[in-house]
Amino acid sequence: MATDGYDIIGDIHGHADALRRLLCAMGYDERDGLFRHPERRVIFVGDFVDRGPEQIAALQIAKRMCDAGLALAVMGNHEFNALGWAAPDGNGSFLRPHTEKNAHQHKEFLRQIEEGSDAYAQALEWFRTLPVWIDLPGLRVVHACWSESAQEKLSGCLDAANRFTLEGLHEASRRGSTAYNAAEVLLKGPELPLPDGRSFFDKDGHERREVRIRWWDRKALTFRDAALGMDGEEASLSYS
Repeated sequence: MATDGYDIIGDIHGHADALRRLLCAMGYDERDGLFRHPERRVIFVGDFVDRGPEQIAALQIAKRMCDAGLALAVMGNHEFNALGWAAPDGNGSFLRPHTEKNAHQHKEFLRQIEEGSDAYAQALEWFRTLPVWIDLPGLRVVHACWSESAQEKLSGCLDAANRFTLEGLHEASRRGSTAYNAAEVLLKGPELPLPDGRSFFDKDGHERREVRIRWWDRKALTFRDAALGMDGEEASLSYS
């Protein structure tokens, strides 16, 4: 997606080759290891890691562009999760529990970038510098949902550049807290309980009783029209 002066790229998920091809298709030239455009810059909308086969290369492309002033970036829920996975909670565990489900989601990052390595430390260091949202003249960017209410509730966890403080990361990782719920909206999008006790299985086989909704679509007034990510099961929902 393009806006005046910026190209918006989201959800790379370790697919460096696809990112290279996309940048080239949009008129960016690779010189000295950097993708440049004579007139435009990129804004990356987070989710650089997990899933894809080229975690390190994808991070290198994006980070080098950001370091050189050729791109901006915001945090995605996968970067937030990576920080929580690595951060001790002070009670013998981690901010993001090392459950089988969470390990499965994070497995490609951990397989390709060894925990404790320099590359791992550098990736986490960069994730800490990513703001949750960017508010530019005529352009606002957030990973999932622009919500001024959620931004206000999360503001005490962020610094002046909208980046998580260490204390804020802890609070936003505390399930059920106001900050946790606000971060969920901004980084994942709002969810609603499914009607009539319904549930569905997501792409990873996990049963879900809440569904993400098309918050931007003012015409979506029913569960069937508003539900996201049900792989076709949306049609089975009632019009309520």
